[in-house]
Amino acid sequence: MVTYSDVQGGWVGAGNINLDPQFLDATGPDGVAGTADDNLRLNSFSPCFGVGNSSAVTTTTDLQGRPRVDGCAVDMGAYEIVNEPFGSPGPDPAVPDGGFGTRVRYLSFSLGAMPHRGALRVTIDAMPRFPVCEDDKFWVATPQVVTELSGSPGPTPSPSFNAALLRSTPLFRDWRGSPIVHVYGDKIVPSEGPHNNPLSISYTTYLVQAIPQGCSVVDESAFSEPVSVRTSKWGDIVRAFGQGVQNIPDGKVELIDYMSVINKFEDAPGTLSKTQTDLDPTIPNRIIDILDIIQAVDAFQGIAYPFAGPTGCIP
Repeated sequence: MVTYSDVQGGWVGAGNINLDPQFLDATGPDGVAGTADDNLRLNSFSPCFGVGNSSAVTTTTDLQGRPRVDGCAVDMGAYEIVNEPFGSPGPDPAVPDGGFGTRVRYLSFSLGAMPHRGALRVTIDAMPRFPVCEDDKFWVATPQVVTELSGSPGPTPSPSFNAALLRSTPLFRDWRGSPIVHVYGDKIVPSEGPHNNPLSISYTTYLVQAIPQGCSVVDESAFSEPVSVRTSKWGDIVRAFGQGVQNIPDGKVELIDYMSVINKFEDAPGTLSKTQTDLDPTIPNRIIDILDIIQAVDAFQGIAYPFAGPTGCIP
């Protein structure tokens, strides 16, 4: 019986997969598979990482003499990948948190050190408008490339960014192509506060953590240290001119905020990212249209966040 193996073409059995194992050099210098010069050790981001059957291990070392289980679970194959610790995700350096959050409807963060395949968990830490959702945990889905062109949600033309929804189950993958992730959806809710008072804000905050493939998602010790990321107040997009770094929120909703949405709608030169100006609908549609302008004007007039809130929260 074949189990917990990577079989080309697939094979019925517990734990089997049918994926490129990503050997370091499957054919070796002679270019011929199955000869002595082949390097069948695994790439650090191999799908075989951490998905073997640890209970079946009968030796303490792999074929090269390294520890047979180096991490939460054994790797498939004859060689173990050297396990490296995961670093915590971090803030998006393009829009730092200047004290008032970063974005209204997107949660943006850098991945930090993810030396192997892993999953990203987002915990709702505080959500003043919808407190029933607090402590709920979700997982980052596969990022999609989104163009910065205002009228299109597609991947082209450049420049573009990586946007991902949240899902209920973990997604273990190679995240190297997404150094900055922008999470969106009905679970990303603005912070609360009077539109013209930067000193009275109740923040919506999220905790972002990474976990390596092969680790149990109920083992809290397997996760990286959490990084706290918060949204800005509803309608608060940028600072007024002359108040430091201009492309970050300032705790107030002013004329410049909805003018930023209008400029993005028109694709004016030097405009902000969609991740800062996409306000409508409940699940942002990754385009900037007249609805975003209306939401920005309503926020400027003091109208509260208009959507019903996250679905799928556990009371």
